[in-house]
Amino acid sequence: MVWVPVPLAFKGTPWKDPAEWAWQAALERLGRERGVVTKQMAKDEVTPRATQLLVARQTIAGRLPASSLYLHLPDSVCLPVYLGVAMRRSEGTLEEARARLGGFESENAKGSPLVEPFATDALGEGIRYSWTGENEQGAFDLANYVFRDQEQQVDLHVFVGPNWDRDRGEQIRSDVEAFVRVLRFLPPQAPRRRLFGR
Repeated sequence: MVWVPVPLAFKGTPWKDPAEWAWQAALERLGRERGVVTKQMAKDEVTPRATQLLVARQTIAGRLPASSLYLHLPDSVCLPVYLGVAMRRSEGTLEEARARLGGFESENAKGSPLVEPFATDALGEGIRYSWTGENEQGAFDLANYVFRDQEQQVDLHVFVGPNWDRDRGEQIRSDVEAFVRVLRFLPPQAPRRRLFGR
């Protein structure tokens, strides 16, 4: 499992607070790789990773307009890259929505995005926007996926990044596309926050 769900709130979850969530997520990730986690490993590897996850959550939770947030963590040492999923009522034409949502978080991007069609069996035809940019932390990549259910007048927006570890770009893209392919629009009577239907 490469995606770690990021709780937006902690009531009704197994964790009492963000610090406990971050510790458990870091411990579980290291345990999957190593099998056994010793006290020394916990001190040397779990604690720094938990701190990194905690900072990542503080950076994105409540700041990004998402109903679900995840961190891409294929191993216990890579930098976390966030993914957000937002479903909202459609505004404007499809072209206007794609332009607005496709440019999300692109303030520091360079030039124009690479715009590609991206379709799934469940969501239909969508668009993928890929950006590169640079800020005080260095060069980065980010991406936005935009879909519309014309019948329900609902837009689905998946945003990814920024990713400063550009050597992981292809792996992240592959994992994101696999993630997006399991999303689907739910019937109108279903709760809007449930995207997977599982």
